[in-house]
Amino acid sequence: MLDLYTFVVARIVSLLFLSGCLGDVRDPVAQTEQPIVGGQVATAETRYGTVALLNAQGAMHCTGTVIAPTVVLTAAHCLRHRDPKTFAFTTVYEPHEVQVLAGALNVGQPGTGQIHAVSQVLPHPNFPFELTVEPSGLGREDDIAVLILHTPVTVLTPVPIMALEQFDAQVPPLTPLWLSGYGNDHIIGSQGSSGVLRYAESPYQRRTEHEMFVGGPNLPDSCPGDSGGPAYIHGQSGPKLVGVNSRGEYQVAEMCGAGGMYTWAPAYEDWIISQAGGAYPYFAPGDAGRIVIYDGPATAPPSDDDDDDEPSVACNYAGPRATLGSSAYGWMAMLLIGVGLSRRSAPSAAGRG
Repeated sequence: MLDLYTFVVARIVSLLFLSGCLGDVRDPVAQTEQPIVGGQVATAETRYGTVALLNAQGAMHCTGTVIAPTVVLTAAHCLRHRDPKTFAFTTVYEPHEVQVLAGALNVGQPGTGQIHAVSQVLPHPNFPFELTVEPSGLGREDDIAVLILHTPVTVLTPVPIMALEQFDAQVPPLTPLWLSGYGNDHIIGSQGSSGVLRYAESPYQRRTEHEMFVGGPNLPDSCPGDSGGPAYIHGQSGPKLVGVNSRGEYQVAEMCGAGGMYTWAPAYEDWIISQAGGAYPYFAPGDAGRIVIYDGPATAPPSDDDDDDEPSVACNYAGPRATLGSSAYGWMAMLLIGVGLSRRSAPSAAGRG
């Protein structure tokens, strides 16, 4: 997710922009990581392919989606360092700087998932493209990345990307999509909790050739910590991935709860295939071929009361080595009194990625 220093300054700039103080300045919150606001806690059956990204110290960083046993899709901004003074993106993370936690319902609970080392970090080479076509910020960022894992995920079922040619016919505006992530659960990012997997349903609104806008004012939304996480469409044969959480709406002061931009995954499938080295598309044993057909909405979302996770066959997750950061929740006080902008706070799960 967004570290506190970057997030506070991003919010200040966005507020100045709204007041007209900076003129036509692009909101740096374009690359925040955001949890699910207005959603509910996931169960073992509603995890789908959603995973948590951890940093080298074991603290939650972002969210992602398993699209093949050794391939995770996430946001490019989750895997780029930033200059602490200019906030410009700099170097790409090394593989040892990120880990994938699969199967956990709560990052803070040890022994509830698989921890996977990463062998390759592959953000889109054009990120950040920075093309905006409307005031909301919708346009093109190429904010998408592939992670290749050393060991396969076995506790979750990979979720395929919906076929591009099906999307417009099967997903008209206002179609409900399922958002999922480990981020904050409160419209005010300094409140609520994070590190817990949540999901919510929110409507698809519109798209460009590279991005789509999901949600809107007073609708369920992603929030700090959800960056890189999925937007699923549910079909009778299971979920399909249509979006990767990128950033929030530019025109509002709130960090969450007004909708946001998702990288439109179907537009990038050829690039994803080229990066996956044969690991994607994934064919499960016995499959006649890859299932990409959206077969109509599911009759009802699956749910259960069983929070037990399958036993891990990779490394057992022993819990975070760094606290998920109550210190990060002092951002609002710092915004009001101007304290703390000269340093980075402890890693936190706040932000969209």
